[in-house]
Amino acid sequence: MLRERLYQEIIGILILLVSVMMFLSLASYNIMDYDLLAVNSPVNNLIGPFGAWISSALRSVFGYSAYLLCVITGLTGWNMLRNGDVKGNLERIFAFFYLAVTSSALIAIIYATNVPQFSGDISVSISPGSSWGSLSRRGRILLLL
Repeated sequence: MLRERLYQEIIGILILLVSVMMFLSLASYNIMDYDLLAVNSPVNNLIGPFGAWISSALRSVFGYSAYLLCVITGLTGWNMLRNGDVKGNLERIFAFFYLAVTSSALIAIIYATNVPQFSGDISVSISPGSSWGSLSRRGRILLLL
């Protein structure tokens, strides 16, 4: 029992560290870092090349909503550390993930930019070229809400 609890606490600490690393890589995100990786130049990310790659991937997919993933991961790690399991909070984890996805899509609708790092690439599913193209901007917002 004690050994199992120790493993759960170690996993909780590791998940919290992943959350902190994700936050630091997102906080020090520079749009030019991914291009610098392609030519083997030093990057400006606090976590280094791995952080530049992670932050570029998260910001390209989720945009500013990627910070919610840090919250999801941090709360999961805290729950593992405190309670020893995640089963009790699976609904909250899925709700936060759904919030990250829908907020990314809402940001893409409201602040339409050509830079996916701001609004996320999930906006592709609601772009005018898709089947949702017949809906107005207000209709897409209402459908997502």
